[in-house]
Amino acid sequence: MKRVSFKHIYFVLVISTVFSSCSSFSTIPIEVMKPAGYSVDPSIVSVVVVNNTYPYRADSIHKLDLLGEKSYLDSTYFDSFGAEAARMLAKTLNERAFFDTVYYYPYPVNRPADSIPYPTLHADTLTKLIEKYQVQAVVSIESYRYNSSIKVEKLSDYYYVSQDVAGTAFWKVYDRHGRLLDAYLQRDSIFWDNTEPVSKVKITIPELSESLDALAGFMGERYTDRLAPHWDVEQRTLFVGGHYLFSRATDLAKVNSWNEAAKIWYYVYEHGNKKQKAMAAHNIALSYEMRNNFSEAMAWADVSRNLFDKPGAVSAAGMYKIQSQHYYLRLKEREDEKVKLESQLGPL
Repeated sequence: MKRVSFKHIYFVLVISTVFSSCSSFSTIPIEVMKPAGYSVDPSIVSVVVVNNTYPYRADSIHKLDLLGEKSYLDSTYFDSFGAEAARMLAKTLNERAFFDTVYYYPYPVNRPADSIPYPTLHADTLTKLIEKYQVQAVVSIESYRYNSSIKVEKLSDYYYVSQDVAGTAFWKVYDRHGRLLDAYLQRDSIFWDNTEPVSKVKITIPELSESLDALAGFMGERYTDRLAPHWDVEQRTLFVGGHYLFSRATDLAKVNSWNEAAKIWYYVYEHGNKKQKAMAAHNIALSYEMRNNFSEAMAWADVSRNLFDKPGAVSAAGMYKIQSQHYYLRLKEREDEKVKLESQLGPL
């Protein structure tokens, strides 16, 4: 069961060797494991992804604003939208290695003889897919919608051209017995823009079919986060100035020696003034987060935000107060995410 491989890398937080500094603090990137939106039962180790959509048809779905003149383009349809979204989902799920096996059924299954689409994945189709691939669940894209907006504006001696393509997709997860496990309505969009000189005779914009193809793939990839944990990059604040010992602690943090850096910050917290105490407490909280101890990190973040909150305690207290408050709330979220991840991956 490959999903357990996450256990070995979940708390590997990657810190850049380049700190982007601003005055007395720096911003550092860290990698954080985020839980899936839906907790798949651990007994489900293999799935098949299927396209159960019916071709979308509607009027006035592509808007055009050409130099203030608004109209609609002739309807352009992309009937492979469901297939591309399902294909990309299967591809990305395979890359995540959360399930042991992910199959993709490459044929549309919602093509009834009477041209009346099935409202949901047909029971016979589901049974055949389960038997063919010997999986524990079927992931199905059931329907989709899309629209686009193209705008051309004249700005001085050039044209500004933008295209916004948005869509919705309805996904369902069924177990091997046909029971509905999860239903999810996804909304996403992609945006493109460019400038063209006024002297150019033809304005270049992406073909709508290409844009819709890109949107379908993007939505399939994004839906992967609903079923499998993923890595995300977040930013953290680290105080690097305000006390002569901070530079030494920062050097240690750069090489991931967070325990040793925390000893220096604790000394500053014990012997510094109010501002230095608040900064040191924040850095200690960060060191505990980097060492995967969220309860201690929250405790020190609470100390820091309380110190920053004291009237007259710190110059520029408003900015630091907001930062410390946001950090405390994010740590609380991470503690909750850890519980959810353990339900998805097992004990960490």
